[in-house]
Amino acid sequence: MINHCVFFKLKYPRASSEERIFLNAAKKLSTISGVKNFQVLIETSSKNEFEYGLKLEFDTYESYKAYIEHPHRAIFLKMYWDDYVEKYLEIDFELMSFVNANSINY
Repeated sequence: MINHCVFFKLKYPRASSEERIFLNAAKKLSTISGVKNFQVLIETSSKNEFEYGLKLEFDTYESYKAYIEHPHRAIFLKMYWDDYVEKYLEIDFELMSFVNANSINY
């Protein structure tokens, strides 16, 4: 399972019409084939500068790659990302599986 997470700060305040427009457009990414468990997140503390997050899961690396290269994602980025997002952090990861924690080499 691949987890694709993007945490970001919008250029616009919470509850603004711009926030609503951006998040509604982002939710449409959930309709791209291969996207599982799409979530829109909002920060609940002040521990970092990012106010929102998008979390998507993919069963395989191939479905993740297909999403990254999908034309609808490209359109979303072109139409909304630079105009609405002030800064962001993207994190992609897989679940680690191991039998014994002692077997991990640091």
